[in-house]
Amino acid sequence: MNLNCPVCDSKHSYLFLERKNTPIFQNIIIPDQSVATQLKDGKISLLACQECGFVFNGDFNENKIIYNQAYENCQFHSNYFNNYVSGLIEYLLEEYKIRNSRIIEIGCGQGEFLKKLVENPKYGNYGFGFDPSYRGEDILFDGRLSFQKDYYSEKYIDIDADIIVCRHVIEHISDPLMLLGNIRKALRNPKETILFFETPCINWILENHVFWDFFYEHCSYFNMNSILTAFSSSGLTIRQINHIFEGQYLWAEAAFDSGTGNRITQEPFCWREFKQVIDNFVKVENLMVNNWRNKISALHQRNYKVAIWGAGAKGVTFANLIDPNCNLINCAIDINPNKQGNYIPGTGHLITNVESAVRKGGTHAIIMNPNYMSEIQEILALKNIDLKLIKLM
Repeated sequence: MNLNCPVCDSKHSYLFLERKNTPIFQNIIIPDQSVATQLKDGKISLLACQECGFVFNGDFNENKIIYNQAYENCQFHSNYFNNYVSGLIEYLLEEYKIRNSRIIEIGCGQGEFLKKLVENPKYGNYGFGFDPSYRGEDILFDGRLSFQKDYYSEKYIDIDADIIVCRHVIEHISDPLMLLGNIRKALRNPKETILFFETPCINWILENHVFWDFFYEHCSYFNMNSILTAFSSSGLTIRQINHIFEGQYLWAEAAFDSGTGNRITQEPFCWREFKQVIDNFVKVENLMVNNWRNKISALHQRNYKVAIWGAGAKGVTFANLIDPNCNLINCAIDINPNKQGNYIPGTGHLITNVESAVRKGGTHAIIMNPNYMSEIQEILALKNIDLKLIKLM
């Protein structure tokens, strides 16, 4: 187990969560139920750095993770998520005045975000997306947008960039400083590039006791202090950090410029306060897991059929913690058609649409992410479906 902090190299780390036999991947397409139930060889040992607050999986093995075209994590089938992303796009195009710019997106998925930055020709932007899981056309918008089914690296130094976008990537990297350093190496003129990062906020997870938001794919978790430490250690000046997506994510804006220090004030890190947040989470985690298992079991015994709504990482983790043997939860509902008809990694729960879940007798659905509650209620009303929704938080 690695005990040293990957961000500040402190040897003072605090082990607070251990899970064995977890799925390596949460977001891969698995059409075979028997295969899905075999994918449980991950180990999670979460440690918190007492010097900077970075949280990392000391037992993460990057050799087990291979991202390819079987990876599916598209969230753009959700109107709520589309509206959220549209707000970010408007901010970048209108507030940041991104015009006639060359934009690189690292870990672009299927390119939805990058397409929105480039599609309107009046802005004159060019885009370059990098992701080994990308499945679409290589060239779009008359050559203004191109994709590489590859990781971004130094070999692409010939692609100048005014803007780097890196959303929900750094939490998958066990050595964040290496990622930031590699970005700098890959830029011919790094001091002329502005970077935008989005990543989950560890404090939101801990403070809200979201025990189903820790999983193997995510090996690096940041709060305000640790992301400031990581970026400044890599020669980046932080221009702004905000909590977004109802507090679930951090949004960081930075540049490899000649300024001294961060443009926002980095408050002294208080380990005592952060440890209290961690310990409060630890006190309730097992109790919450048992309580939810008992609640679902009680409904099951009364012949109700309970689904989870959301077959992303949160749903996969919840199913594996609550119902590892696939005995209590009837199925997983997801609006992403690419996931429907496939199976949850680790447990083998079927992923389906809401109509199919109800046809099979579904009576209840537990909502994995509270942000989507209103949208789900609207979907049920529009389809005239009677399904009792249960909040996790």
